[in-house]
Amino acid sequence: MKRAYLILLTLLLPMVSWATEYYTANSKGGGNFADEIWTTSADGSGSLADTTGIFNTSNNFTILSGHSVSCPSKELDIGDLTVKGTLTEFIVSLNDINIQNLVIEGTINFASSLIDGNFNVVNYFALDGSNVIFANNLMNYNVSGYFYIGTTSTFNYSNSAENKISGNGRFDEYVNPLVTVISDKGVVYANDQVVSTNLSDFPTDFLNEEATIQLNKDHTLTIDQAIGSDLSFSAGFTTSPGNNGSITFSTNASGTFKTADTNPFNDIVVNTNTSVTLGGDFYMGGELTLTNGVINGGGNRFVINSGGSINSATYSTSLGSIASGGSDASHINGQMSMTFATTGNYTLLPVGDGTNLREAGVQNLAATAAHTLTVTYNNTSHGTSTLDPGLNEVEVSNVEYWDINVSGTDQTGFTENFKVVISYNSSSLIDETKSGTLHLFHYSSGDSHWDSEADGTHGDFTIQSSGGGKGFISAQTLTFSPFTFGGGSDHDLSVALSNFSASPNNKQVDISWSTATEINNSHFDIERSSDQKSWEVIERVDAKGGNSSVSIDYEFTDERPLQNAYYRLVQYDLDGTSETFGPIQVSLISMANEFKAELHPNVFDRSQAIKLALEGLTKGSDILIQVYDHHGNLVVDQIIEQTSEENILQEFKIPGHLPAGMYHLNVSSGVKISRSKFVLH
Repeated sequence: MKRAYLILLTLLLPMVSWATEYYTANSKGGGNFADEIWTTSADGSGSLADTTGIFNTSNNFTILSGHSVSCPSKELDIGDLTVKGTLTEFIVSLNDINIQNLVIEGTINFASSLIDGNFNVVNYFALDGSNVIFANNLMNYNVSGYFYIGTTSTFNYSNSAENKISGNGRFDEYVNPLVTVISDKGVVYANDQVVSTNLSDFPTDFLNEEATIQLNKDHTLTIDQAIGSDLSFSAGFTTSPGNNGSITFSTNASGTFKTADTNPFNDIVVNTNTSVTLGGDFYMGGELTLTNGVINGGGNRFVINSGGSINSATYSTSLGSIASGGSDASHINGQMSMTFATTGNYTLLPVGDGTNLREAGVQNLAATAAHTLTVTYNNTSHGTSTLDPGLNEVEVSNVEYWDINVSGTDQTGFTENFKVVISYNSSSLIDETKSGTLHLFHYSSGDSHWDSEADGTHGDFTIQSSGGGKGFISAQTLTFSPFTFGGGSDHDLSVALSNFSASPNNKQVDISWSTATEINNSHFDIERSSDQKSWEVIERVDAKGGNSSVSIDYEFTDERPLQNAYYRLVQYDLDGTSETFGPIQVSLISMANEFKAELHPNVFDRSQAIKLALEGLTKGSDILIQVYDHHGNLVVDQIIEQTSEENILQEFKIPGHLPAGMYHLNVSSGVKISRSKFVLH
């Protein structure tokens, strides 16, 4: 059973690091709390402590399991008391006992009807499995702060002692049979006062319980640590965010944030050095501030209800004046929804992939009612690249797409009441100077193909550059989800060649290659050389697709190979332009090792250290490392001569003059070539 904890009036004091921890000793002690039975050893086996002056609010005490301690007959003021064993009354009347945080894992037995005095606790945590007996009709049992009784805990009290249970909190209401609203176990109750609290203020043992922490109105809970796997959170009692609490994810916040219900939080601040993952749908209705750190959806939704806002977001009828309020450093990596009031402005949501902000949104052209915008950014190919049969000499991006949906009375399905806007950056591989051939594509699930909503010369199409290879494109739409870019051959929206390899097969050489897309493709020439200087065409292979958005495989067998040769592939467009891939070195000597070349990471900026991992090298052979930009220009050409190692991990340096964008890495060793892509930010 889940437990709910209500953030309350009194600031829970942290277990400060400068406090001294004392434990019951197993070698001496008459049982009285004030006797010399304390040690600083966590297992109770250390030397006994001098009790003079140790009983103050700066020190914490633990009654270990198997030990029984009685309350003293004199006044006692201490910090925290953890009861793993047993705490009982003393044989004579006691004075006031004041405890800041009482954590009960064992037993408290106040069953005598002859002992009076005041047992005062600020914050009370009876963890699962604990047992409390209160049958004393003389002793006052007061709890003024947090009040929690675990689901499997027992709290037994006599009717005669009921009126002795009180406090500024609602401990007394718990035992009052007329008050049913707080009669359940597993709930922390409080009065209506609130203060700011940090999650680290709670006792560690308490945070390890399966628990729900429930907030009050105007209360902010700051999370500056890893969130316990069994914790969940509730904004408050109401469906109104203004009457519920707020969350700040601070510097060290990490882990999974699970919600106990759909009650919306008020304000949310994200300012962590790492990321937080949602463990369920998340609702809020105040202001979202994205400063640092990413919220990962984890398959769940981040929802801003009507009336909510995003700090630093700007909405306008001009694409040049809009902002989502997010950044590369802080955004939502997953599905995000927000309800916007009646407006004719562009509205954006700060979604991204965890590294880059890839905001998207809509403009409500009707602007007669509120609309709810839902956006998810997908940093991958849609998986389907089939185009409307009427589209010629264009292709669809296989780099990214957005799921964009709108609900509201202005979304009729019959009138284009909305424009869609999506963002681009250098990784989108579009040439913003060639806007005439740029399309905004929408996938039609009914027709199972991509339609062009508009392009640079047809329809209501707008492109707005933000500088640095970034910007927005927008077009009107009738229906929603998914959307991406499309374009002609002057936009490198996809990599044409996805694989090129050559390998010996007995006394022949098998050559194969694959294309991911083809635009105006005429044919391929397979060229061979013995010295990489003089090349001869040994075969022409006509294009199978010409214009295609699906993967196509090609193969050829050199039946009269050289003992040691180099092969390269030259691809020709219909207009005669060409691109060369390779060369690949092939020896008819059998090679057993599988070759692999990878950059770690393969998406990076200039400030990061990059490693090139080479596995399965051919000893004694040269390693050729080549990098091409997306226009086919060779920008890196390196040779590692006659390596004596089979595996190498070395630093890989990117020339300082290279602009941001996607590049193709070709590494050859012996009989094979490894081809991969990387993105420079």
